[in-house]
Amino acid sequence: MSSARKSLALAFAAGLITATAGFAAYQQAASPHLNEALKSLQSAAHHLDGSKATGMHTKAAQEATASAITHTKEAIAAGEEK
Repeated sequence: MSSARKSLALAFAAGLITATAGFAAYQQAASPHLNEALKSLQSAAHHLDGSKATGMHTKAAQEATASAITHTKEAIAAGEEK
């Protein structure tokens, strides 16, 4: 590969990385409530996972929290909060 092509490929890769990082920062800034909700859900999941309770209600709470985390991440990625 020629030097010019290598330089072009590196510039393109750097541009993609910069654009991806910029988009992620935009998503976080555009979704402050969803990001706070995500942090709270992740904290809840941590506490549920650390709980010594093992009953069916604890298991249901863990599953519901995991599902809520997934849906919140999807909402952030879709830019649902305006």
